[in-house]
Amino acid sequence: MTLILSNNDVERLLTMPDCMAALEDSYFELAQGRGLSRTRSDCLVPAAREHAHYSLKSMDGVIPKLGISAVRINSDIISMQKTGTEVVRKKIPPLLVIVMLGSSCFSQPRMASRSP
Repeated sequence: MTLILSNNDVERLLTMPDCMAALEDSYFELAQGRGLSRTRSDCLVPAAREHAHYSLKSMDGVIPKLGISAVRINSDIISMQKTGTEVVRKKIPPLLVIVMLGSSCFSQPRMASRSP
């Protein structure tokens, strides 16, 4: 069974020390060649809105020691605004971020989180 969590659920359930410990394990496994991650993929196309682009980004990875695979997908509109001599990128709400965790032991989804 897949569990769907909101950002508020994740903030309530995942402590920063737990998050940092999982990241430390993950980076160690990656450094030892036992984990795998894919470089982020970015797709940018002009949006209907003037001076804006639609952005679709995805990235994924697997850490066998933890029995976890993860996929993250972002979908948003990015505005390119000129302020003086600089062009500033600004994300236009609403932003959509989906993270899906899967079990690398049983090949099934375990949890999905979405925002907002």
